[in-house]
Amino acid sequence: MRNILRLPFVILTTAVLQLITVAQADDYELEVIGDLPLGKLAFVTSGAFGRTGTIVVVGQEAKGFTGDRPEFIDGGKKIIYSNQRGRTSALYVRNLSDDSIEEISTGMPDFDLDSPSLSQSGKKLAFVAWPAGRKSCHIHVADTDGSHSRQLTEGEHHNWGPRWSPDGTKIVFESTRDDERQIYVMDADGQNQINLSNDKKMSHAPSWSPDGTHIAYMSGSENKTCSIYVMKNDGTEKQNISHSLTRDSEPTWSSDSKWIAFTRTASKPPGPETMDIWIMRRDGLEQRQITRNTVRMSSYEPNWSR
Repeated sequence: MRNILRLPFVILTTAVLQLITVAQADDYELEVIGDLPLGKLAFVTSGAFGRTGTIVVVGQEAKGFTGDRPEFIDGGKKIIYSNQRGRTSALYVRNLSDDSIEEISTGMPDFDLDSPSLSQSGKKLAFVAWPAGRKSCHIHVADTDGSHSRQLTEGEHHNWGPRWSPDGTKIVFESTRDDERQIYVMDADGQNQINLSNDKKMSHAPSWSPDGTHIAYMSGSENKTCSIYVMKNDGTEKQNISHSLTRDSEPTWSSDSKWIAFTRTASKPPGPETMDIWIMRRDGLEQRQITRNTVRMSSYEPNWSR
């Protein structure tokens, strides 16, 4: 039986097939048509990629709330994310059990903050800060409460998408410093920044496997097909695992490092860019669709609970 809800934001049930209608300018329907092999999955649903939308959580008595760039923390009990605060965006933590929200005070009110990532120890927070004009952006690291923030990257280019290694000693991220978007890794203090992907094609959205051995990322052309690749954590043995005919992006690992969730665009450019969440095994087999959107909506930025 389909569950149809008409609410300002999404609230889901735990059914394998779920139909959600969100009342905004026009109603739209999002179906969750697949089941997860383990854990919980958070993603953003909105009318345009990159726009703040509704963060949807599946795999429990799930909820929906406004925000962007979600990441599970505290064993999947909370989500850290970014959301608009007046003219800029700030970082927040939401407790999924009682819906309480806490803003992380970084002392940077004039910057747009996004892409938060908490180290596995829970002691350090990495995030991206965009100054006015957005001509560049840089990765910062702070204590969990936002204090003692320090900028790790430099230059007139964009550095974003930081993700911690499981042992907390390194941060993988993407950068435009070599003209094309590439995957870099650096020490937790910003030292030893190295190009891992080192490819003529665009490479971005890196995600470190929980076992620490591999990094998944997207590689391809800005206006053509893109696939999910996996490489060893030193940048060797790159493999195309999704072999997409459209555009696959934004990989995230399951807690056992056996599965990868990702975003898939429904058609080749310049067709309609409706995006949905898919999962596959780490070798690219057993690809399954998890969400199904209408042509006007997309789901993207998945994050799997650890």
